[in-house]
This record gives sequence, structure tokens and C-alpha cells, in this order.
Amino acid sequence: MRTYIDSILGDIITCNEVAQLRSHRRLESIRGSLIELQPQSRMIAMLRRVYELGKLRQRFDAPLNASDLRKLADEIRSELRSLDLGGVAALQEEVERLQSLVASEEAAKERIGRHLTELETELRSLASGSSQRFAS
Repeated sequence: MRTYIDSILGDIITCNEVAQLRSHRRLESIRGSLIELQPQSRMIAMLRRVYELGKLRQRFDAPLNASDLRKLADEIRSELRSLDLGGVAALQEEVERLQSLVASEEAAKERIGRHLTELETELRSLASGSSQRFAS
């Protein structure tokens, strides 16, 4: 009768309490089977790694196909050539013009500074000469 019930229930485990599941006889037999299969599962995992390494080796040994990369590089070059860089050139010219203007303004500022210094010196000498005339 027990065999018949087990065949009808299949993998269904019946118990009154959850704690009974841990000690159920079918679970014990499954645990035993798993322990027996562990060495085999390790061997399968190792064989799978060897197979994957073999596929990886084939990919490394195969000649490189750079056609996709060349196509992408050609597309990027084409896109770069099609860009309107006229605005950039105009801005570069304006920057150069402004830099030259700044340089000439700085040179003019230095000339004016030197001329101002000369005038201040001349003014001091005139002031000291006129104060000596009034003192005599």
C-alpha cells in the first residue's frame, strides 16, 4: 500500500509539521543521492570549463576581422568631413584679431605710462626751478 501511495503522490511529501520535513525518508534518500552525485557534478563543471576554454582558444586563434571597426572609423571620418566648421574658423579668426588688439593696447598703455613718467619728472624739475627763482 505504501508503494502505491508513493507512486501516486510522486515528489509530494506529506507531514503534519514542518519540522518533520527535515527527517523525511525521501529527503534522506535525496540527500544521499546528492552526496553521491557531488564528485560527478564537479567533474561536469570542470569539463564545461575545459570546453569553454577550448571555444575561447578557437576565438583567439581565429584571424581578427577588423572590417566592422574600419567601417565605423570610415563613418566617423565621413561625419567629421560633413561637419560645418566655418563657424569655428570664423571664431578662431576673431580670437586672433582680439589677441592682436589686446597686444597693441598693452603696448600703447606702456608708451603712455613712460610718457606720463617723463612729464611728471619734467613738471617736478620745473616746479623746483620756479621755487628757487622765487626764493632768490
